[in-house]
Amino acid sequence: MPAFFPLDIPHVEAALRDAHSHNSRARSDAALGLGAATGEDRAPAIRELVRLLEDPFLYVRYNAALSLGELLAGQESPAEAESLFLLLEDPAPLVRQAAVVAIGALGRAGGPRAFEPLLKALKSANADVRFQAALSLAEAAPEVAVDPLI
Repeated sequence: MPAFFPLDIPHVEAALRDAHSHNSRARSDAALGLGAATGEDRAPAIRELVRLLEDPFLYVRYNAALSLGELLAGQESPAEAESLFLLLEDPAPLVRQAAVVAIGALGRAGGPRAFEPLLKALKSANADVRFQAALSLAEAAPEVAVDPLI
């Protein structure tokens, strides 16, 4: 079924190019497109997404975090996850929410290193960040989530 408002998500090759655009909307769309990378496109997409986590525009950081979480999901302690952990200190609550969702996507494969930031996010001053942390923690490690959530 066609969407009423289709997303303008570029292919990975175009997204890698657009990630360097001066236009923040193009960089934001590029971050979404990079999340669809497969095969040999995954490694350059992951590198570019890590770079985009430091973009001055919050929607670029938001989309980059979510896309990076998709690409890293289920991997054994990926080094790039450290960038997501640092994003939990972002000044924008929306970006912190995306980081929490992405860290949750690491799931059990992320191990205890992924659980610590989620437990910390449960104490955030922002209710939406706390909510996402609770969901992510419950999905990634229900046995770890029980005590902090009670």
